[in-house]
Amino acid sequence: MISDQLYCEALLDFRIKNNGYENVEPGEARRIAQEVIRKLRLEGKKRLVRFPIAGKVKGLYFVMSPDAMIVEKGKVKAIVRVRLRKSLRIYESDFSLLYIMGLVLNEQRLLAENAILLVIISNDPDSLKRSLDSLANLANKEVNFAEAIKTLDENSKAAYRLYDREAALALLEKIIGYWKGERAPIALPSERKCSSCPFRNLCPYKHF
Repeated sequence: MISDQLYCEALLDFRIKNNGYENVEPGEARRIAQEVIRKLRLEGKKRLVRFPIAGKVKGLYFVMSPDAMIVEKGKVKAIVRVRLRKSLRIYESDFSLLYIMGLVLNEQRLLAENAILLVIISNDPDSLKRSLDSLANLANKEVNFAEAIKTLDENSKAAYRLYDREAALALLEKIIGYWKGERAPIALPSERKCSSCPFRNLCPYKHF
């Protein structure tokens, strides 16, 4: 839900009002991450993991499920988001959900110092799988993320940011009013978003 809110609050609002979150299936990118991590566990490699996280931040309870995480000495060293899409362009909004996840982990004292937020975008499922395999191999060593993202093939791209608690709190302040019922949803229309929105024929904010 938070991912939809950061993408466009009008979409989130329509989905909530139309029971659009019942029986939601994970996307293909997440299924690939699950498959890779499951294989790694069978091989005894346990530093690239995924598990649900939950916690209370600023009076709101969050239950979230990162695509993948790198764990070192009981702390989360990197939170990973994976995406499959035609464009390999990485937007700042791709990091937004990771900042909120970082807040939740930080409140639970599970976030390592100088933790990394990592986004991997691919336009090919096999390329994404190879990228995650490479990340898994690096996870069992001292990870140099600047070097790691150079190893991806032409069908994948990655970028990372250092987790910044102040930036994460500022982002949370932008979205918290909706959940507290203090304001109406704020639409973020664009031709790209609206053309594929399932509620475009109902939305007064549509842009196309």
